[in-house]
Amino acid sequence: ETTVLKRYSTDQYTDWAVEFLRGEGRDTAKPWYLWLCYGAVHGPYTPADRHLDEYAEIDLPTPEDIFPPRPGKPAWAQKIDFWKRGPGGTPMWRQRSLTSWTRQYHQGVLAIDEGVGRLMEVLRETGQDRNTLVVFTSDQGFAWGQHGMKSKVAPHDAAVAAPLIIRPVGEQVSGRVIEDPVSGVDLPPTFF
Repeated sequence: ETTVLKRYSTDQYTDWAVEFLRGEGRDTAKPWYLWLCYGAVHGPYTPADRHLDEYAEIDLPTPEDIFPPRPGKPAWAQKIDFWKRGPGGTPMWRQRSLTSWTRQYHQGVLAIDEGVGRLMEVLRETGQDRNTLVVFTSDQGFAWGQHGMKSKVAPHDAAVAAPLIIRPVGEQVSGRVIEDPVSGVDLPPTFF
C-alpha cells in the first residue's frame, strides 16, 4: 500500500535510515547495507521550509555562453535555446530567473547536508563508524546555464561531473584527492 508522506521527504528518509542504523527492523549481529537516495534536489527542487530564507542575497553571474551565439561551438550547440532574456537581460526559464532556480536547488541541498551529518553522528554514537564503509556520491552535475544548458544531458564537465567521497574502514585518510576519472561501474569491483 502506498502512503503519502506528510513530512519533508529528506527528513523522513533520514529518520528511517537512523532507525535502521540503530538496529530497528534488522538483526544487529549481522552485517548490513544501506542505500539512501534523497529526492529533494530533483525537480521541482523543493527545499525544507526551514531553509526558504537561505541564500536570499545571492545574485549569480550569468554564464558567458548561456545565450547564442556561442563562438567556437559546433552548430548543434548554437541551437540550444532553453534560456530566454528577461528584464535587464536576466536569464529566465519558465518565468523564473537563473538565480531563483539555482537558489531553490541549493536550499534543498542543505537538508541533505544535515541528514548526512545525522547519519555520521549515529554511526559514531553506536560504534559502527569503525567498521562501516561510507560512500557518498550523487547524480552527475547540473548545468546552470553553462553552454546554454539547463540539464544533466550534455557533453560538458558541468553536466557530467559527480562528487564521490569514500570513507574506508580502518585508518582514516583525510584530504586525499584522487584525480583519476571514476565511473559507476568501477565501484562494485573496487568494494569487492
